Amino acid sequence: MTANYRYLIEDFCKLCGLENSGQIMRGGPVVVDGSMFSLIYSETVNPDIMFIYCDCGDVPLGRQADAYKALLEANLFLYTGTGPSFTVSDETGRVLLVDQYPLRDKSAPEELRNVLSQLAALAKEWRTDHFLEKSASRFRSSSARIPGLNWPS
Repeated sequence: MTANYRYLIEDFCKLCGLENSGQIMRGGPVVVDGSMFSLIYSETVNPDIMFIYCDCGDVPLGRQADAYKALLEANLFLYTGTGPSFTVSDETGRVLLVDQYPLRDKSAPEELRNVLSQLAALAKEWRTDHFLEKSASRFRSSSARIPGLNWPS
């Protein structure tokens, strides 16, 4: 575990009033704005990145095909080459929102908190209607979409 990762998580926990920084460093759960996250670091995979996993919830019974289609459409508009993107856990079948966070010499805990809040807002949106009401149209004006591409209406 690099010092950058350790300091970021310790400072993040201080900022958020969390006392279990050791557990969070080992991938233990942390709740931000009502969404549960795991922050995963693997020096062997990439020492400069922390992986973020947000549990968005279950796929609605009886509408799985529509929900999976909506998630794929959301990925089309959200994915920037590094994240975020939706996936499904092979262990639980629950929808996850995954992203990566670059570790720098002075990664700011406030920045991490803001990223987690933005991801939590997307997770909350998923839990509200499973993207079945407005589908991908909600993402067409997203600032996360790839610049320079003209998306069909």
